[in-house]
Amino acid sequence: MAKRGAAARPTSSSASPPGAPPARSRASCAPARPARSPTSHSYGSTVVGDASNRGKLAADDIVVAGSPGMAGTPAV
Repeated sequence: MAKRGAAARPTSSSASPPGAPPARSRASCAPARPARSPTSHSYGSTVVGDASNRGKLAADDIVVAGSPGMAGTPAV
């Protein structure tokens, strides 16, 4: 039991210190949707690159490894 006049201790480790903005929950920090980043290797990288160039790939980024070659436009 706290002594009379003693400052109350925060009950949660996520409590904000005095003067700081309120702590945000982990859910509010999450992006609206996860990033879509297909990873491809060898011939699969040419297929992913071709689909991306044709506008048939809904992805934020692509990752390729061991690619025999990809045609494309430079990133902006």
